[in-house]
This record gives sequence, structure tokens and C-alpha cells, in this order.
Amino acid sequence: MAMKKVICFIILLSFISKASAQDLTISFQPKVSGTKIDSIRATNLRTNQFVKLIGGESFVLVKTPTGINSLQYNPEAGYIYPNPTDGDATFCFSTNKTQEVEIRLYNLSGKLLNQNRQHLEQGTHRFKLKFPVAGIYYLSVLKSDGLVSFKAIYTGSKIQNCSIQYAGSEKSNSQKSDANQLKGATTAKTLAYSDGDFIQYSVSSGLNTTILTETPTVSKAFEVEFVSCIDKDNRSYKVVKIGSQWWMAENLAYLPVVSPPSEGSKTSPYCYVYDYSGTNVTTAKSTANYVTYGVLYNWPAALATCPPGWHLPGDNEWTALTTFLGGKNVAGGKIKESGYTHWLRSNAGATNETGFAALPAGYRNPNSIFSGVGNNGFWWSSTEENPYFVWCRYMYDYDISIYRNSFLYKEDGFSVRCVRD
Repeated sequence: MAMKKVICFIILLSFISKASAQDLTISFQPKVSGTKIDSIRATNLRTNQFVKLIGGESFVLVKTPTGINSLQYNPEAGYIYPNPTDGDATFCFSTNKTQEVEIRLYNLSGKLLNQNRQHLEQGTHRFKLKFPVAGIYYLSVLKSDGLVSFKAIYTGSKIQNCSIQYAGSEKSNSQKSDANQLKGATTAKTLAYSDGDFIQYSVSSGLNTTILTETPTVSKAFEVEFVSCIDKDNRSYKVVKIGSQWWMAENLAYLPVVSPPSEGSKTSPYCYVYDYSGTNVTTAKSTANYVTYGVLYNWPAALATCPPGWHLPGDNEWTALTTFLGGKNVAGGKIKESGYTHWLRSNAGATNETGFAALPAGYRNPNSIFSGVGNNGFWWSSTEENPYFVWCRYMYDYDISIYRNSFLYKEDGFSVRCVRD
């Protein structure tokens, strides 16, 4: 009988090991020797949770059931010790104000096993945890400033009722003792993910920033290539490689002059900032629309504003992008910023899985009116259809298509994304 228990326990430990193997280690190194990586920001595009890394740091993507949003191994957010444990464990965390706090315990499949709601004073508090059987568990803490979750592993052979019991306030001496117990268990920075999530990496070296996006399945060491994209005002832009093309990953914001929407031309360059009707460049640059969406250019200005080494994409280059992404009927969703931060309506199906992060900057039309911010975005190409019209691309918030047309006038004000020469 004792031998059967040992065998069962070994099998269970093997299961725990395999489940933990879903945690993926991600690291980065420059493709060109002699280049130094300064910083990395990794973001889960579904949850908007992120982790910041310095230099050559690596981090761990921690697999969680869908719906558990923010997994932490950060002593400042809270911690479980000992972890793994073969008996009871202690959960310790702080609140910055008096508030109601709810703690929930889930199993590996995301089933709620137990919960405890407490009215806690400002300070640091402890809870005693009992796990029902050996396995992997997730503890979620709902406070007024958000939801965070923690991973715990129970290796004990005892089968018991699970519980979450308040154990009182933290004492200063025990804090020091607990910190010593925690050493070695919290060295890696972590970010939670579930199957199908897109993780985006913004990797910086000096003035250059490259965007990478993946759906993680295995541990990986990224080789990062850096490409300079700096405009005439010495502003540097994030870039992304899609297929064989390098694109700006944000709208152009070069603003040598600014005009009100009442002024325009199809032959002379004009620059606009959405909802700004003045002529002062400094004031225009201080507006929220400039900071978020960049500049709207008429076609003559768009032809002349790309950073050195970059150019306004031709119609064929836009077509190459959409073809690579599966065609115009789906490409929009893959290059649109995901979520509802800037796209105001449904934005259904937008994943931003390329890192292109297309924004709904709206446009300036020939009737001297700004329109569409939050609902649509328009981008120039360099290809004329005739002396009056130019081929353009545009997207709406309500679908995942990217549209191509040439009925738009050269005096319109559209966004610009440059492509590398």
C-alpha cells in the first residue's frame, strides 16, 4: 500500500512538472554584435499587463487559465511561501488603504475552489492557505486598484479541505524572516499568458526600437535587428518587420509647419493636427491628438516628410503588406491596435499581431472639416491614379478589412506610415 502511494505521488509530481513546463523563458540578444539592448517592454495584448526589463534580462511567461489576468512573482505585490510547499502555505500582501479585499483560490483548470472576503486596514496582512490535493493552484486578489494573481504548487500527499484563513497583520521581524524564505523563488520577472494570447515586445537600443509580436508556445531567445528611423526633427520612431518589409510602427509626427483646416492645396504641402485650428507648431504639438495620432498631411506634404532612408509606400508596397497578411479582408485586423483605447466602437477581431498598431486618426477633408477620429484611419500611398486622385488605404472600427481606393483628393489630410528604402 505504501509503495502504491509513492508511485502515485511520483506520477503526480511528473504531472506538476509537465504543467510547470508550460512556463516559457524568453530572452533577447542583438542580431549585430556590438549592439547593446537597453530595455524591453513585454505586453500581453489581451490583458494589457506588461513587464519591463533592463538590458539583457530574461523573463518567464507563466501559463494561466483564461480569465486569470495578472500573475505576479513580485514581493511588492505579494507572495506565497513556501512555494512549492508540501503542507500549508502563507500568503502575504499589502493594501495602501482601508478597503474590502476578496481572495479566491482556483485549480489548474480555472475552477473556483474557495474564496474569502475581508475588510482590511491599510498595511500588510497574512492568510493561511490549505490546498486539497497535490497540484498547481492560482490565488487571485481583488482590490480597489485591480486584480492580481499568484501561482502556487502543492506537493503534499495529504488530502484535505481547501481553505483561506486570515492570519493577522504582518510584524516587522517576521517580514525579514519571510523575505529570507522567499529568496531564490522570485528572481525571475514574469508575465501571465493563456493559449492564443499575443505577446508584444518593444525592444530598444539607443534611439532605435523594434517591435516583435508572437503567440508563445516554446521558450525562445529572440535575435533582434535594429533599424534607424529618425525624422528631420531628430524624433525616433518604432519600427516593425512584416514579411520582407520594414514599416514604421507609429504614425509620422514630423511637423515643420501647421495650418488650420480651412487652408489647403493639392499642389503645395500642408500639415494639420486633428481639431487644431491655429498656426503655432509648439501649441499644436502639445495637443492630445498630436501626441496620440501624429500629423495629418496632404499628399504633397506626405511625399516630402519621411525620414532619411524611408519613403512613402507605393500602392504596390501596401498591396504586398496586405497580401502577406492574408488579403485585404483580414489584414486590417492584424495591423489595427487591439482593444478600445483609441478605436471607439466594436473593433471586433483586431489583434495587432503584427505590431503595426494602426490608429484611428481620422482625416481632414476638402470641405475643411476634421472627421472620424476614433472611428477610422486613412493612409497615403505615393501612387497617383490620375492628376486629381491618389491610391490610399483606410480602415474602419467595425470590421477587420483594409480598404483600397483612389477617389480621395490630394488636398485631403491623411496619416503617413513610411516604409524603409
